[in-house]
Amino acid sequence: MDELYDKHVEIDERWLTEWFEFGFAELSGYLAKHAAFDDFCDKHELD
Repeated sequence: MDELYDKHVEIDERWLTEWFEFGFAELSGYLAKHAAFDDFCDKHELD
């Protein structure tokens, strides 16, 4: 049972930084696409 508590996981700081940067870049691209579509809808609003 003590073996479960003795394990220590180390995460490389460089890997974590790259993971965050990738995630934020993907999120930024996703939000930019939705913003562009919202602008398109505003410009082509049906009366």
